[in-house]
Amino acid sequence: MNDTLRLEIAPAEMLGLQVLVHVNDVERTSVGAGMGRDPVEVLVQDKAFVATEKPHTFVIATCDCGIDGCGRTDVTIVREAGTVRWTWSYEVPMPRDAVFDAEAYDREIARVAEGREWETPVLAAARLVMIGAPKISWAGAHAEDPERFQVILRKGWGRRETRDYSRDGRSPQELAQAVLRELA
Repeated sequence: MNDTLRLEIAPAEMLGLQVLVHVNDVERTSVGAGMGRDPVEVLVQDKAFVATEKPHTFVIATCDCGIDGCGRTDVTIVREAGTVRWTWSYEVPMPRDAVFDAEAYDREIARVAEGREWETPVLAAARLVMIGAPKISWAGAHAEDPERFQVILRKGWGRRETRDYSRDGRSPQELAQAVLRELA
C-alpha cells in the first residue's frame, strides 16, 4: 500500500509562507525540524519536489528560526518503477521511507505548483522575476515589510547583493518587468 501526499501553503512566522508536508494525513514538517520552506523557492525556483530517476536531496524543513544548520529535515526523492520514494534524514518525521504512487504524486505537485491562490502580489512578482532572471539567488517579500519586494543577487564566490523595491501600486507583472529591466 502506498503512502498519500498533500502539500499545503500556510503562514510561517519567519518566511511569510511555508510549504507544509502531509504524509498519510499527518503534517510531517513540524514533526521534523519544525518549519516548512518558502513556496516560491521550492516550488518555482528549485522545483525541489519534482521526482526523477536521478535522486536529489533538499532541505524540506528547518527549525523555526529558518536556518538550515540549526535544525533541518532533508528528503531524498527518487522515481522508481511507478513510485516516488522519499528517504528522510537528520530530524526524521517518520520511522520509514515514504512511498507514493507516481501518478498521484505528480498530480499533487502540479496542483500546488500551478495553484496561485497563496500568492500575494509581491510573491507573484517574485515568481515572475525568478523565472525571468536565473542569476537571482532569491526573490520575495521583505522580512520586515511584506509589501516591499526584495531580490538577492549572486555576485561571485560567497558574495551577494540585496536590492529592495517598493510596489508603488504596481501589479505583479509591472513590478516584475521593472525589476527585470533594471537587472538586464
